[in-house]
Amino acid sequence: MNLPLALAAAALRSPFKRPAPGAAPAGATAPGRRLTEAGVRIDPARLAAYARGCGFPGRGPVPLPYPHVLAFPAALRLMAARDFPLPLLGLVHTWIEVTQHRPLHTREPLDLTVRVAGLAPHRRGTEATVTTEAHVAGEPVWESRSGYLARHRAPGPAPHPRPRTRRPHTPPPRTPPPRRRRPRSPPAPSGASRPASDGTTPASPGTATRSTCTR
Repeated sequence: MNLPLALAAAALRSPFKRPAPGAAPAGATAPGRRLTEAGVRIDPARLAAYARGCGFPGRGPVPLPYPHVLAFPAALRLMAARDFPLPLLGLVHTWIEVTQHRPLHTREPLDLTVRVAGLAPHRRGTEATVTTEAHVAGEPVWESRSGYLARHRAPGPAPHPRPRTRRPHTPPPRTPPPRRRRPRSPPAPSGASRPASDGTTPASPGTATRSTCTR
């Protein structure tokens, strides 16, 4: 089966491989087989277009990530196979590690080997690790490890309920009653006489008084 038909079949099988919420994928084991493509030639025109698009120099050794591009169709075949336990639709390429043992040249034919190294639980689902190896005449020259995440609710212990704590009752602060102010007496009118201290009646204003003494 060619690659487009394999991808279409994998897309149709994806809903049946999708894990239930909170459960691990059924039979979640990595396939034991691997795919090998021998004598892969590098197309100079495609390599030049890749270098221009990704900002690599147009001359010199093969760019570091380019063998991953050459081996990616084989990786897709593995992940689209019936025995791959994760759904192909929705897979997310999360990381990659590349090791180059020596520079690669355009005229060197490559032997590429791809396999699924394992499956591991992830906090957001299940992650598959895919390894790729490149050899030139039996010499290992390049290898990579990359992760593909199938997102689903990961199984885990049920969360413990938080204990309910009662807050102590705090009475509202007491405010002192407002102080009552005594009303001030109105001032005496201007020109009024004050009461005499000896008990005599004060004279009217503007009237002269005379006191007489009889014996």
